Amino acid sequence: MKQIGYWIWALFVIFALLCRFCLKKRQNLLLFARLSDKIKELAAGLLNRPTMIELARRNVTADTITQRAYQVDRDKKRQLLADLIKQDDWYKVLVFTRTKYGADRLVKQLNDDRIQALGIHGNKSQGGVPTL
Repeated sequence: MKQIGYWIWALFVIFALLCRFCLKKRQNLLLFARLSDKIKELAAGLLNRPTMIELARRNVTADTITQRAYQVDRDKKRQLLADLIKQDDWYKVLVFTRTKYGADRLVKQLNDDRIQALGIHGNKSQGGVPTL
């Protein structure tokens, strides 16, 4: 993942140098899904009267989402998840795991607890991807 970030940074630096030395009178458009503060600073110094358009503020949670954090030991995470799903009668929950194996294991454990669960990850064939 760090390599991808490095290549994005390298491409941006090349683009910025082109803007600075070769394209003085041109109008340029720079599009990014996520623009880090470092890239913003670099763009501000290299582009002529840059204008920034943001579709949504960064790191803002939708008003309809309630966030909670629970401190729990690693070996009790699955049980806490199962308890929360049952206690609050959640019927649609999206859980992120670190590995595909972990996702499959969590699905099996939740199904053993009589909680319907599906795993979605890259090791599924086209027919094996569940429809939601």
